[in-house]
This record gives sequence, C-alpha cells and structure tokens, in this order.
Amino acid sequence: MATLQKKKQTARIIKMSKVNPDFKKIFFRERSSFAFQKPGKDWKSSKKPLGDGIIQNHLSHKLWVGTKAGWYTELGCLDIDVPDIQILKDVMNYFGFDESNSLIERSPNKGFHVFFKPRFNEKVPTKKLFFDCLTKYEKLLQQALNLPQLEIFPRNNRALRGPLGKDQIFMSHDDHSPLILNQEKLLYWWEKLDSVDLKDLSIQRHLSLQFSQSKESKEVVYNEKASGEYLYLFGPQPGISRYDTTWRIILYLFRLNFNYDEIYGKIYQYILKHQNWFMRSSKHGGHTFQRAAAQIGYLRRNEAKYTSYPDSINNTEFNFTKQDLAWILKNFPRKNEQRSVFKLIRYYKPRARRVGPWVRIHKDKWREWMSSHNVKRFQRMLESKNILESRKDYIVGSYARHYKIDIPIMQGEILHDGRQLRNFEASLNEAFSKQDLYQLTGKKTEKIKRIMERATEQIVILDPEKEATC
Repeated sequence: MATLQKKKQTARIIKMSKVNPDFKKIFFRERSSFAFQKPGKDWKSSKKPLGDGIIQNHLSHKLWVGTKAGWYTELGCLDIDVPDIQILKDVMNYFGFDESNSLIERSPNKGFHVFFKPRFNEKVPTKKLFFDCLTKYEKLLQQALNLPQLEIFPRNNRALRGPLGKDQIFMSHDDHSPLILNQEKLLYWWEKLDSVDLKDLSIQRHLSLQFSQSKESKEVVYNEKASGEYLYLFGPQPGISRYDTTWRIILYLFRLNFNYDEIYGKIYQYILKHQNWFMRSSKHGGHTFQRAAAQIGYLRRNEAKYTSYPDSINNTEFNFTKQDLAWILKNFPRKNEQRSVFKLIRYYKPRARRVGPWVRIHKDKWREWMSSHNVKRFQRMLESKNILESRKDYIVGSYARHYKIDIPIMQGEILHDGRQLRNFEASLNEAFSKQDLYQLTGKKTEKIKRIMERATEQIVILDPEKEATC
C-alpha cells in the first residue's frame, strides 16, 4: 500500500514538472540567463539556463521568473503600474487594443500587463526593430497619457515577469472579471489573437500630432562629416571629441576588412598627423595611443557586435535582392557552390562603401564556407568565370591574402525587414514562390517543396546572437 502511494506521488510530481514547450517558447523566452524574485525579496539574476523546474516553481506560486528580450520579439507587453481601470481603458483605446488582439493580466503590483502579438510586414520583428518602432517612445507615451509609469517589454536590460504567477490573474475585457487559465487555455486564447502591426500603432501614425513641438521626436539626419570615412580623410571636425573620432575611424577601417595590426598602424599615423599638438601641449597627451589601443582591443573582444552594422545611413547594403539570388542560381548549378558563393558575397558586402575593390580573406574563412579539400578547386572555378582575382601578398602569421571579387550589383528591392538571412535556402524561401523557383532551376515540385521545408527548419534554428557573423 505504501509502495502504491509512493508511485502515485512520484507520478504526480512528474506530471507537475511538465511545461508546455509552446508556452515556454512564447512567454519564457529561453536564454542563457534569467531573473527571479521570491515573495518579499528583491529581483535576482541567474546565469544558468532556464529550466522547466524553475518555470514550474513560478506556476506553483513559489517565486516569480522573468526573461529578457530574445533576438526575435514574438510577444509584446505594456506594463501599467496603476490600479485604475479607467486608465487601463484609456491606454488600450490609444493603442487600439481590444479583446481581438490583446490579453489583460493583473500584476502583483496591483497594476496591469497587456500582452499582444507584435508583427512587422506580417513577420515577427527583431528586438532592434521592436525598440525602434515602440519602446524608444516610452517616455513620450507616458507623458502623453499622464501616467506615473509605463514600461514596454521585452527589453535588453530588464526582465519581463512571466504570466500565471503568484497574484497574477487574467481578466475579461468586458466586465474585467477574473479568468481562471492554465498553460493550455492561455495558449488557446493566445493563438486566437490577431497580430498587431507595429506600423499601424497610433504612436507611428500620429506621432507629430500627439506631442508638443518641444517634445516631438526629432528626425535622424545623416551627417557625412561625422562619418568615420570623412574624419579619416579630412581630419577632426568641430563637435566631435578626439576619443569619439578615433573610435569612428577604427570602426570605419574595420568595416573595410583591415586586420587589427593594420588598423593600429593607420590610427598611429593619423594621431601623429592630426593630434600631435595635443600630445605635446596636454599632460594627458601621452595617453592618446594607449586609449586608441584600448579601443581596438575592445573591438577585437566584441567583434560580433559591430560586424553587421555598416558605417552609412542604413543597414540594407549587406542584404540581397531577388536578382542576386537569381544570378547565383543561373551561374552555379551545384548546391554546395551556391551556398559557398552566397557566404562569400555576405562576407564581401558588394553594396558596402569601401576605398578599393581588394579585401583580405583568411584561409580559415574559405574553409568555413566549404570543405578544406575543395577550396582550391572552388577558387579556380571562380577565377575561370572572371569573378575572383588574388594577389600573393600574404605574410604567414600577420596578413591574409588580398582578393578582388567582381560580383555584379543587381538592381532591385533589397530583402530587408530588420533581420539578416543567414543561409541560401532561407533567402530562396524569402524571395521566390515555388513556381518562380521551378522556372529558375527546372526542378520538380517535390524537390522544391523539400528546399522550402529545409529553409523553414533552418530559419527556426538560426540565432544571430550565437552565430558567427559570416
């Protein structure tokens, strides 16, 4: 009898420890760290992966668990720390939220959480795009709606408390009566919600009408004289500090694919030419080279943060057009060649600004793009098509070989919505329909279907925060 009771208890524990994977994916974005709070205590952070057991403790009201923004923003939340129902109605009317596109939850602070599905061009936005469209107007919205506090989640620097925790109850939109929900029921109502396009929010459509002139969001104007290229060619400019000047030049040289030794050499010559007077006249002048070296060291340690952002007006020049992809399909019939050329173009950045056509490409990069025993054959094939030209100017242990890549820049609409596609199949899936692919490749519908399915799987797997840039 005792053994039977133990088995029942064990089965009950196993049953309680299960967390719905879809529920976890949406409301507890899995990251390498999370935050938690015990009742009556302050929030603490944990650098351990978020497991099902911790989420179960949240659902059983032992503690609260929160996560920060992931790369993609599948869920948005307005945190209104005011217990007044009328204020909640005013905020929801302002944003155009109702029972068709939002869920309301009472928070432990006696305020409200309003959950919604953000989209941009019918796709899940990146956290950067979500911030640009909504989060950065948080203070302006707070002033316009006369709220003591309004926070918009998810964020990079603060965790969003997950739903269904202690003192968290969902409410109906009509009479604000409590709704008793569990994981499955919450997922059911979540799936029924309509998405909210960030472009259609009132903060986007009527921004200039909602705020006074002094508080209106200023238009960002591209200042050529503040760019790294201009500073490097014409020297320091008024209003830009020496420290900021060297940093912008370092980024500019880095984006031209110079290695770190070359960057330091060019910065050294630049300082001698343009900041020599400061080094002689100021007691801090002797630290100028040390600060430049520290900036280069910081860039080396955080290289992945800066590789994807060009020093120009926008981020679109690294992406592809449909014509680019069609050119690859037409000139390279083999799959491995198509993928390798795609990666080569992503690294070379044919639409980026550069001083000359030559770039250094290390042998390790070629080996990342294809198997090591096919590198020479692939390079010879590109040379036979007059696409690749190389110089024997490398120094072992110091400089990689220079390559000149002649890739035609096709005119067309750039495939850009705030994210960068990481592989060739995903780009095909983004750009072409099945009929278009059949006309370009001549493949049967079943093979094209397999390509599409493989592309969809790879889109889900991709994580630009963890993946190398190229």
